Amino acid sequence: HYMENVEVFLCLTDFQKQKLVQYGIPEWRCRVLPNFIDDAWLERAAAIPAADGGYVAYMGRFSEEKGIDLILDAARRLPHIPFRLAGNGTEAFRESAPANVAFVGYVTGDEQIAFLRGARIHLMASRCYENFPTSLLQAMALGALCRFRRSAPSSGGSVGAHRDLHGGKVLGSLYADLE
Repeated sequence: HYMENVEVFLCLTDFQKQKLVQYGIPEWRCRVLPNFIDDAWLERAAAIPAADGGYVAYMGRFSEEKGIDLILDAARRLPHIPFRLAGNGTEAFRESAPANVAFVGYVTGDEQIAFLRGARIHLMASRCYENFPTSLLQAMALGALCRFRRSAPSSGGSVGAHRDLHGGKVLGSLYADLE
């Protein structure tokens, strides 16, 4: 029914566009319009002083498909490095977290900017396709090194749109699976 009511399908990445085409949406009806950060956010971020950059950060939803357990495993292997995790749904993971992990809760506004600016590395460990997370874009804009999983086993070994995002740039790179 939606094919008769939707003129153009907007996609955040070329990966998403190709998935829609693969599922039968005509390519001519798909357009890529990436997420962006507006000038007001960038101006506000510039006014917030840089933190020490001494921790590994994750910002997002806490659930199995987001690979939170993989981040906790990495923290166990690197007990001398602090990890700070921001978002909702931490209850299921608090008990199994090592001592070098701090759950900072849901952050927004200036607190979110300070959190991202203070990160040395921003991790995305998703087991599922990710499209174009705004948190990743914000972290990159603030100069954090962003690391994405090289493959997502539950999605046939593909990392999804991460390949479109990192583009081989210094601020984003793929890492091998921790599994």
